[in-house]
Amino acid sequence: MKLKHTALLSRLSKEDELIGESESIQTQKAMLEEYARLHGFINIVHYTDDGYSGTNFDRPEFQRLVSDIKSNLIDTVIVKDLSRLGRDYLKTGYYLEEFFPTHNVRFIAINDDIDSNKGIPELTPFKNIMNEWYAKDISKKIRSAYKTKALKGEFTAAYAPYGYKKNPNDKHHLIIDEEVAPIVIKIFDMATKEYSAYQIARYLKDNKILKPRVYMNQKYQRYKNEMYDKYPYDWHQATIKRIIENYEYCGHLVSNVNSKQSFKSKKLIRNDKNNWIIVKNTHEAIIDEETYQKANNLIKTRKIIMKKTGERNLFSGLLRCKDCGKALSVYKNHDFCCSTYRSKGKSYCPSHYIRYDNLYKAILADINYHIDKANIDNNKLALELYNEYQLENNEKVSINEINKLEKRKEEIRLILKKMYEDYVLQKVSEMMYNDNELDYEKELKIINDRLDSLYETKSKEKDKKSSIGRFISLISKYQHLEVLTKEVLNDLIQNIYVYQYEMIDKKRIQRIEINYNFLD
Repeated sequence: MKLKHTALLSRLSKEDELIGESESIQTQKAMLEEYARLHGFINIVHYTDDGYSGTNFDRPEFQRLVSDIKSNLIDTVIVKDLSRLGRDYLKTGYYLEEFFPTHNVRFIAINDDIDSNKGIPELTPFKNIMNEWYAKDISKKIRSAYKTKALKGEFTAAYAPYGYKKNPNDKHHLIIDEEVAPIVIKIFDMATKEYSAYQIARYLKDNKILKPRVYMNQKYQRYKNEMYDKYPYDWHQATIKRIIENYEYCGHLVSNVNSKQSFKSKKLIRNDKNNWIIVKNTHEAIIDEETYQKANNLIKTRKIIMKKTGERNLFSGLLRCKDCGKALSVYKNHDFCCSTYRSKGKSYCPSHYIRYDNLYKAILADINYHIDKANIDNNKLALELYNEYQLENNEKVSINEINKLEKRKEEIRLILKKMYEDYVLQKVSEMMYNDNELDYEKELKIINDRLDSLYETKSKEKDKKSSIGRFISLISKYQHLEVLTKEVLNDLIQNIYVYQYEMIDKKRIQRIEINYNFLD
């Protein structure tokens, strides 16, 4: 009869490392080997998952272990503690109570004093619950740590955007990848010349430019896929649009774009754009702001304008209903009306009808107002625009408050470290240690929340001043306009919101909201 193996299962996640898990993978393996030797277990085989969360049971070495158990190759599994098996209460329970017993596998968790040959202790399910709670708590701390890094302008993603690479001397800083940055520039250049995403993708394919995933595969040996080998130049329209919409090409860090549904789930959901974290000027830009805005405006309106438009469709792609957010479409006599109202009726959205000539006059007047102000005194215009912003955002950042909070945060870190040392040396009781730790953790959470708010406000103030400067630089190119053109509108305006008209003193009053590029 063939001798079965003793499986020594070890695991260490990146989260464990980030919070200072003392035992490395090598330490765990040495501990398991020593235990096996002292207790007479022979024919040992290591199953080691390094860098995998305990909530993930699809980790490769664990799946190899499961496969070997099903193949009747293993009779004993030994781990340092239950959390090394996993931190998901239900799945850990399944393997302990069903899978291992069904396959006649003995399970031993050394530090938790669990040996299935002696029966699973009654407290084991509670330890599983505590391990899951721990994983949930760590997940929150990791998200908070990443948010703090993002607010400070540190890049934390696994791979740099196409056109960039990580600085070898600082992995949180992006530098230009000279090999493919010209491709990014070409994509934006074609977009500003009114090429569609399909036409740009076709151009790249015809010129045998490796698509981003294939390039990354060849450079980093990741994302291996046989389809990439078969079709390495098949750029997709969606890829082109993602590149054109990526604000990081302007030299700004964009974070918190996606989030997970829960700490157990891998599925990502798109966050509302208002919740994105944008920190300006964190790395060298590949694309200037004006080119970025123009490319995005044109690529969005390209769906509507399939050929060069005349005056009739001058505002196509720019008009939005203030209530439902949908586009306004051309109505009779070249006027505009909410597309939701037209297709579904007033029970879904009011009409938001606006006359073409009134819209034209209002927008021309507002653009000329800013042009004339900029030509007379652009500093005065900048101050006026910034004062408007401050009226809506009255919280000002105090550098002294930030410094005090950061200092107190460091003090608490040192206090907690000293408290833990005293607890280990039995200078303080467990109850006293737990009570004090809880109080300091609460204070630390309040400090971190306040710092996040201050850093975010500081970043927004800096961004707004920078954006106002760019807008004034942009509009200063123009002199007083006599007529509007599609080129001028795409250059200056991001979108225009049309409100439902109001009757005031028997007069029909129509409000519009013009969102200029770089200004809200």
